Amino acid sequence: MVLVAATADVGTAQQESIDELRAKAEAGDADAQFDLGVLYSNGDDVPQDDAEAVRWFGAGRRGDL
Repeated sequence: MVLVAATADVGTAQQESIDELRAKAEAGDADAQFDLGVLYSNGDDVPQDDAEAVRWFGAGRRGDL
């Protein structure tokens, strides 16, 4: 049971981290936009999605969404 609870906490922490990164990216933080693009490109902690990766890479390059 303890292992399951600890694993659930890690998943929650990762989701909070992704949510924080997304908020920064949506606010125009170019580093966060690039990092989010990498996550979507590789499928790390988010579903792998090339279109979403390109969206965030482009936003970081242009400085917008």
